Amino acid sequence: MTEHDKLVAVGGAAPSVHWTEDGVAKSLAEECKHGPLVLAFYPLAFSPVCREDLRRLDEFANKWKARGVRVLTLSVDREVQAKRFLEFLGASALRPVGDPDLKIASQFGVSRSEGVAQRASVVVDTQGRVACAAVHELCFPRGLEALEGCVQELVKPGL
Repeated sequence: MTEHDKLVAVGGAAPSVHWTEDGVAKSLAEECKHGPLVLAFYPLAFSPVCREDLRRLDEFANKWKARGVRVLTLSVDREVQAKRFLEFLGASALRPVGDPDLKIASQFGVSRSEGVAQRASVVVDTQGRVACAAVHELCFPRGLEALEGCVQELVKPGL
């Protein structure tokens, strides 16, 4: 059994998770009411692969923002460090969420025994259900094509 065999199930309800963002308590359930969310888990801020990964993700996130889709980035880093990392990258469409104790990563089934999160993507729809979920190779940036397809399905006109 690999570490990500417990990945959250597509079609099921997303875990009930809470975090603090800029000193304000947030919950996944409340955030989903405002549009679909992409949860982009990554191992560590300032690592070379994560730099490339999140720069590419920010390009997609800028396109998705106009369609009401928001992207939260989650790592073992504290919020202030994750925020500095995104500023360093010039990433304007990504929202950092610190998960230093891996509570959120664990609930989504993407924590690793080394004390970091897998490189993983989870899309949650406006009903709080998991629309798609994938674990990506740790040593390479995430493939964004499948993620793009999932987001497009959620924001089709008339849905």
